[in-house]
Amino acid sequence: MNDYCFSQDLGKLADYHAYVLTETRTKVRNRTEGVRPYENDSETDVIYPEILVRWVERKQVPYDIVIDDAEERLSDLRLIDNSTHLIDITGVGQAVWDMMLRRGLNPIGISITGGLQSYPAPYGYTVPKADLITTLQLALRQRCIKFAKGLDEGIVEQIKHEFSTFKEKPKLNGGTTFEAWREKDHDDIILALAINVWWIFKTRGIQIVHKRRFSTADDYDPLHFGM
Repeated sequence: MNDYCFSQDLGKLADYHAYVLTETRTKVRNRTEGVRPYENDSETDVIYPEILVRWVERKQVPYDIVIDDAEERLSDLRLIDNSTHLIDITGVGQAVWDMMLRRGLNPIGISITGGLQSYPAPYGYTVPKADLITTLQLALRQRCIKFAKGLDEGIVEQIKHEFSTFKEKPKLNGGTTFEAWREKDHDDIILALAINVWWIFKTRGIQIVHKRRFSTADDYDPLHFGM
């Protein structure tokens, strides 16, 4: 599994594009911590991935510059053979994805839908918007996401603001959807982050750790007491 994930939310012509680069770290915990009485069930612990947001940018440029930006970012020695490149192809279709392939990049396309389940596609995956947002909500609740020192504080505040504008709305045919509830709010940064986090949870998942039991003075020992 790659340690870095670079995601790009691509807007339509004349719209803004958002970029997010994250580094994922796996928590390491002592599997033998704690002592329990013999008759008690084993305790479990849930380990979530630690996601560090390394870089965020939002800019209004032509698609060829978007591709140049991806090439430059992914040429970093720390990211070569150690990063996943995701792009949102919902609004622009597969045109930019095709251009990136011709430039030697290997992006995974994410098409955001209003459906109920994600599916593999020739370009990558179709993913319900609700899945992206609920995964991001889970990561935020579990405090999985951290922001690296040196990031533009204004950008970080923008991320928090954009997340606060998402509102769960009922759909006419049942279910719910998430969208910015004021048209002037842009969701490009939050969607770039959501795509990133969704991929990390999809590929790394969460770990359920069962703590080992140590013997105690009250445990029955057949070698001591006999059969």
